[in-house]
Amino acid sequence: SSHIDILSLLEVKTEFRLLNYPGSLIGRQHFTIASDESSVEGKDVVIAKNILNRIIPDGTTPLNAHLTKIHEDIFRISPKLLEERQVVSICIATDGLPTDETGYTNERTCEKFVNTLKLF
Repeated sequence: SSHIDILSLLEVKTEFRLLNYPGSLIGRQHFTIASDESSVEGKDVVIAKNILNRIIPDGTTPLNAHLTKIHEDIFRISPKLLEERQVVSICIATDGLPTDETGYTNERTCEKFVNTLKLF
């Protein structure tokens, strides 16, 4: 949670994308800090900390699908990023190896993960 405080203090827009839906009692799967007026009031920081403090890693680890989507999103906005001389930082925190669509880890899934990382 100290990372959230620092990013918010520096007004660094940060998107969090959880690999698995944490459940309606915990919060959203995707959330952002330092992106709009709720950032000024600190609501986004409270929400982010609440979600991250309550989630319990569980389920599959669909890293390849999520990283592919992130790559597509960054590629879509890359002209604007280049024009405004902005950079993107991606931090991956996981409790497991990447899994395939059926929830299994194998050599092919790990190789695909490495190849997906090379896209960046």
